[in-house]
Amino acid sequence: MKKVTVSAGAIRGAVEIPSSKSYGHRLLIESLASGYPVTVKGNLKGDDIDATIGCLEAVGAHTERTRNYVKVIPPVALRETPVVFANESGSTLRFLMSVLPAIGVEATFTGAGELPARPVGALLDCLGEAGVTADRRALPFTLRGSFVCAPRFRLKYLKSSQDVSGLLMAMPLIGGASLEVEGALPSEGYVAVTLETLGAFGVKYEVKDGIYRPLTGYGDPGEVEAEGDWSSAAFIAAAGVLAGETETKGLKYPSLQPDSAIVELLKEAGADIEFVNGALVARKSDLHAVEFDADGCPDLVPIMSVALAAAQGVSVIRGVDRLRYKESDRIASVIGMLKAFGIRAEYADNALIIRGGKLRSGGVAYGAGDHRIAMSAAVAATAASDGGDTDIIGAECVSKSYSDFYEDLVKLGGKVYER
Repeated sequence: MKKVTVSAGAIRGAVEIPSSKSYGHRLLIESLASGYPVTVKGNLKGDDIDATIGCLEAVGAHTERTRNYVKVIPPVALRETPVVFANESGSTLRFLMSVLPAIGVEATFTGAGELPARPVGALLDCLGEAGVTADRRALPFTLRGSFVCAPRFRLKYLKSSQDVSGLLMAMPLIGGASLEVEGALPSEGYVAVTLETLGAFGVKYEVKDGIYRPLTGYGDPGEVEAEGDWSSAAFIAAAGVLAGETETKGLKYPSLQPDSAIVELLKEAGADIEFVNGALVARKSDLHAVEFDADGCPDLVPIMSVALAAAQGVSVIRGVDRLRYKESDRIASVIGMLKAFGIRAEYADNALIIRGGKLRSGGVAYGAGDHRIAMSAAVAATAASDGGDTDIIGAECVSKSYSDFYEDLVKLGGKVYER
């Protein structure tokens, strides 16, 4: 495992954020589903995006990739029973579980890391009722069969909105299809992102009484664009609030991305943060404790836990139970990461309780194989009040979503050393 040492110190400057992988996954897979050559504009990078592109190529698509776009050219012929390797990307897996059967591909799905442990039972049950069955209930498995005529999909006991998004991408290819979601829809904002990206392909949906019905099929957009990534921007913004001043460029605001909530969450905690001339500017601030529900933006919990660790008072982040099924058990890994900086946090009744104070360096923080934990630890190390060094073990996992994170931290004046 890679170890980096991060020294505490002031930071200042501007960085250009990579494109959103939430948009990137959707637009790339929708390009395959459309059947047209489509150029997806943006700086699309990271292990998860690589996984999606690799899966498209596994089924027979051709891709052309530069720093500024990925072009997806549909298959001349679909490959027979391809192996699609989703690596550690839950979005890649769940989206393609619905889309590949809809385009007529019977595929074997594989993954790495914690992905085989992440729950897909609700989606497998839904697909099975509509005619597509799996030979196993956990990775690796093969999906076989085709959807029945005019299927009425029903999703029950939902753990992830990704199940909904995958079906929304698939249904325009299936005549007469509809989708009913029973019970609460977690992370509903990501479904709004899916409907927005589908709109770029001319796909329109009717949503009535909790039932989704496609009104149009896929068109030929020629090119689409993935906006800047708020999930990555949250780390740079928090670093500015805790340790100096940062300017994050390449973002759209307001945005449908749920993690754009970082602006209001940090403001609520007392941060000096604003969107000015197309950039997010965050300045060092004295923070106070807050309470909020993270159900709609679970990926913000690690970095908000660092911000609130440096705040005065006891903060409560509710709606965290689903964090157990991420790249790590994020409840445990957040508590362990904060402990490395001298901050006490605990779990109770679907909530994290963080007892704020002064972040202290000198310890060892573990990335836990989780990009958001490793990046949060680096921000905490930069903001440590005693000016010392912190070792981060397993630091390489940031490549999952933000491969230039440490380089960008150095651009801002951060002190990062690889050991």
